[in-house]
Amino acid sequence: MSLREIREGWFNYMKYKLSKRLIEQEFKEIIESRASVCAQCPDLKIASDRLNSIFQGKCGVCGCSFPAIIYSKSKKCPDGRWDAIPTELTAASDNK
Repeated sequence: MSLREIREGWFNYMKYKLSKRLIEQEFKEIIESRASVCAQCPDLKIASDRLNSIFQGKCGVCGCSFPAIIYSKSKKCPDGRWDAIPTELTAASDNK
């Protein structure tokens, strides 16, 4: 887990919370897919069942906060359940 991945995850999470329109549709679909995978993972340690809680849980493998972990484009699941987003998509969406 790198500082870049942490910063990126929290930044995108807050951007999404402020306005869902600030996040491109393709990235939203990836976030939803990652969330679904994490929800089924036995390594996800749930800290709060409140949906409006900023700290809902923590990855038991890498220690990243959930849901911020799924908003980091450069992060990949440490258990191989999902990959980082290809740099082509990341670069194209960051230039909008």
